[in-house]
Amino acid sequence: AAWTKKEVESVKAADAHEKVNKYLPMLEAELEGKEYILASGFSIADINIRSTFMYAVMGKVDLSAYKNILAWIERCSQRPSFVTASSK
Repeated sequence: AAWTKKEVESVKAADAHEKVNKYLPMLEAELEGKEYILASGFSIADINIRSTFMYAVMGKVDLSAYKNILAWIERCSQRPSFVTASSK
């Protein structure tokens, strides 16, 4: 992977793609009709899960098919608490 400056073993890459293809649709479905992960609103769950998407960006994971995830990423990115947590 270009962002790590070293080659990823093909078996590890295949495993990662399999997991992405399994879990992204689950998160997409979970976010349908919701602003955040929990019905009660923005929480540490959003900060935690959203922060993992920084790796998706670095790994150039195509998220274009996931409208709910993309909207959620944008909502989280605008939250002052996420901005604060991300800058530490």
